Amino acid sequence: MAEYFVCCLIENIADASEGLANSFIAPLADIKSKMKTIKSEFLVMKAFLKDAGAVKEHDEAWRAWVEQVRDVGHKVEDILDEFSHLMAQRQSNGFLYKIFHDIKHLKVWYGMAKLLHSVEHDLQNLSSMKHRYGIKTSSRDAEESSSSERRDQVSRRLAETTHFIEEDEVVGFNEHREWLARQLISEEPRRTTISVWGMGGVGKTTLATNVYKNIKNRFDCSAWICVSQKYETIDILRRIIVEFHKEKRVAIPDGISSMDYRRLVEMLHEYLQEKRYLIVLDDVWRANAWFDTCAAFLENRNRSRVIITTRNGDVTELGTVKLRIEPLSIDVAWELFCRKAFWKDMNKICPQELEFWARKMVDKCDGLPLAIVVIGRFLSLKEQTEEAWKKVYDDLCMETVGSPGLEGIENILNLSFNDLPHHLKNCFLLCAIFPEDSLINTKKLMSLWMAEGFVIEKGIKTKEEVAEDYLKELIHRCMLQVAYWIGSGIMVCCRIHDLLRDLAVTKSRRENFCVVCDDYSEGSGSFDKARRLSYYRSSKDDQFSTSMPHLRSFFSFSDAMFSCPTDLISQLSNCKLLRVLDIEGAPVERLPDEVFNLFNLQYLGLKETKIRKLPNSVGRLGKLQTLDVAKTRLVKLPQSVVKLKNLRHLLLYKSFLNVGLTAPKRLSHLSGLRTLQGIEADDEMIQQLGNLTKMRSLGVYMLKRAQCSKLCASIARMNQLVILSISADPDEALQLDGLNSPPSNLQKVWLKGKLENHLLPNWFDIHIKLTELSFWKSQLREDQIHSLGSLPNLRILTFMHDGFHGQKMSFRRGKFQRLNCLLLHNLSQLNWIEIENGSLKNLEGLFLEYCMELKAMPGGIENVTTLRKLELKDMPQELIRRVQETTVLTSVQNGCWQRSDKSSF
Repeated sequence: MAEYFVCCLIENIADASEGLANSFIAPLADIKSKMKTIKSEFLVMKAFLKDAGAVKEHDEAWRAWVEQVRDVGHKVEDILDEFSHLMAQRQSNGFLYKIFHDIKHLKVWYGMAKLLHSVEHDLQNLSSMKHRYGIKTSSRDAEESSSSERRDQVSRRLAETTHFIEEDEVVGFNEHREWLARQLISEEPRRTTISVWGMGGVGKTTLATNVYKNIKNRFDCSAWICVSQKYETIDILRRIIVEFHKEKRVAIPDGISSMDYRRLVEMLHEYLQEKRYLIVLDDVWRANAWFDTCAAFLENRNRSRVIITTRNGDVTELGTVKLRIEPLSIDVAWELFCRKAFWKDMNKICPQELEFWARKMVDKCDGLPLAIVVIGRFLSLKEQTEEAWKKVYDDLCMETVGSPGLEGIENILNLSFNDLPHHLKNCFLLCAIFPEDSLINTKKLMSLWMAEGFVIEKGIKTKEEVAEDYLKELIHRCMLQVAYWIGSGIMVCCRIHDLLRDLAVTKSRRENFCVVCDDYSEGSGSFDKARRLSYYRSSKDDQFSTSMPHLRSFFSFSDAMFSCPTDLISQLSNCKLLRVLDIEGAPVERLPDEVFNLFNLQYLGLKETKIRKLPNSVGRLGKLQTLDVAKTRLVKLPQSVVKLKNLRHLLLYKSFLNVGLTAPKRLSHLSGLRTLQGIEADDEMIQQLGNLTKMRSLGVYMLKRAQCSKLCASIARMNQLVILSISADPDEALQLDGLNSPPSNLQKVWLKGKLENHLLPNWFDIHIKLTELSFWKSQLREDQIHSLGSLPNLRILTFMHDGFHGQKMSFRRGKFQRLNCLLLHNLSQLNWIEIENGSLKNLEGLFLEYCMELKAMPGGIENVTTLRKLELKDMPQELIRRVQETTVLTSVQNGCWQRSDKSSF
């Protein structure tokens, strides 16, 4: 963590120094010299932190020293932000102005030089302190080896205990066990590799080990190997040979400990020549662990099997077949908890007086079996009183990581966090700002990462593309979970598991990364040093300091603190280096003018506030990247918005209705815009759009037919456009055939309003990259549905509010081959759905909502073997009854059914 912070700081110092090339004022020359010295010091510290950081995180002296390094770094960061602001003003004008500017700010330059001199002194003290207290890395290799060995021992011990779990103690995996067993004993002759994937502690090892124990006797030889993060290929091969011989109770070959890689592979080939083998590679972190060893696993077409368990989505791709393990349902989680917490009781039933706190603790575990088992066992040793259990719950909410008795959870979660690259650790920790169990808008999350400076453009990739890569990697590593929210089409949000969020909150507090104020955190004494502050208490008791000079980001998720909103925001306006101000949902009607003096502000989130007007002074926010005024009471933007040259994302939509904001004149001045959602159509604005060639997401409302051809011409120039949303004027039709050459990257199109002659735009047939389509009031006919079925990459299809106009919707053989999700909402005439055999071959989710004439199950639905989820909302009781009678789907909650075999989830 500290190493990545220092890396970013070095880059900022280098950027700041570039602007001093033509400075003639003495203090500026002094500043340049001091920056060079400070940069050199931090370069050495960076190397030192990288060398020692991985092995000294539990060394108290080391942690105290790193904390002081971070404090000095924060001081430099503050100086650099103010310095870069003044330099931006200086460089925006001619030579004479620069001289005048330098003289005008002479006092400020001297002040900065003095502060940098103080920083030099602090760095010298830190250097001598490091030597004085023996904070060194000379024994790094031994320490790293020892640390790695300890981590591997913990990981292996936790994994190996699963071999001794009794059959009736494995709860919640019956369906997965049956599926996995079928894969192992199938008649497929080729060697099959099965990936079992899920977050740490979700039960991958327990499941794989349980099936392994019950199935291994059907194989000629078998081996179960824990791979872990630090592995040696030769060691894995040796352990496999030893396991093979131990299982058969025969002597282990002599000299195996001295054999090299080649000899070990040859030995395994000889041994496996005619055998059917089963190998479990548990806890695989890197794909290389497979590539380094798979040459030894002979492909003898003898129905051999390999199971790989992993928490890394990239490793999952090694599998011929894949099994995703999700957290337990609430009922199964409760059963497992009672078995562990009340194991002394014959019936294993929770006493009524403890059930309230027991249920809350099970909810806190969020279906994670490891956490349920650890907490259940921990509570089994506690006095069975409300007071004792409440205290455990409060401690659990205050700080899961480090809590006595809960070390097993900490070890597993820390393994995942420590394995993150440095650039992803900050991105993950920022997720701590969001309240427990909240859905996190992925676009907002990525915009916050960019505003915080965590995302840097790489090569030809934009910041947005790099941020998307970061998000995908965190999801693949199971640090974030994907959630689907149904609206105009299906928009992907994410969430963070409660215990991983607790880990992020705890580490954020220790690293002085972020202060989270919820109902379980203590007081407000740390506000004055906070760099980031996330507030979601339910009370109004906190008194914020009038000066929080180090505050960089403020996030509010509570109305309670806004008893006097103008005063609070005025206080925040004193934090002159504030980078992020997000008060989404706050009952704020206006912003004080001081807010627009925050020269460092890069993210201003006002979504769902009561703001009615933005002043022209908004144009002073020269660094602003994201302005979110969606669902506010604004009706137009001030003209000064076009001065925001760094603006990348402008969110204006009022709702999912045809309501947008009036655009300011000369919109094309915002040439860096990537997102413009919710702008109301007018002739000048449409003409200006053609100059916004970096646009990735565009939403235009109240479009008239006469404006369609000009809009198409402007869109054709947006080569990077990915998302397009167009809403027609209620009295007009959309005519989009003029877009003969749609942007090559266009993937998602959402259309609201009648289409001319009820026909699809002609370019739909040729644009093969389309992955998501949504039609609202489009009144498409059945023949148009057949046309959509030929789109080769279409995965999500939505018809809402008579988006389809007809009684029958049929899906013909061979059509919609890659469609994953189909949503039909409020189609007033629809009374029959026909699915021909060979259609919808990859459909996983079918969502039917408020289609009141649809009273029968879709014909041919039994042919859709990939269907995992059927959700009915406000549908006729006759249809619900028929679904309940089916044996293919199992009800999991009201209105939602899912297939009992979850292997493709």
